[in-house]
Amino acid sequence: MTYYQRKKLSNAHKKRAGIEPVIGHIKANHRLNRNFYKGITGDNINIMLAAAGFNFRRMMNKWKSSFCQFLENTIIVIVLLMQQDISAKVI
Repeated sequence: MTYYQRKKLSNAHKKRAGIEPVIGHIKANHRLNRNFYKGITGDNINIMLAAAGFNFRRMMNKWKSSFCQFLENTIIVIVLLMQQDISAKVI
């Protein structure tokens, strides 16, 4: 095999190694191990629904950290404004 062919094969193996854990996770946690829909169309529907659920969960986990940080900052601002209001009434 030439250097170019070996490099292409190596890159293909690396891509597959990156995808395999995702496929295993979808099969285990998103009901892709058993198909309850009929025919080839049902197979496609099952795959699309499992992938959509996987992507939605990933998106929600990313938003969760951002939302918690936003909520924490909002509470801090509200507390600071309340403290300023209380100190203004005392004076």
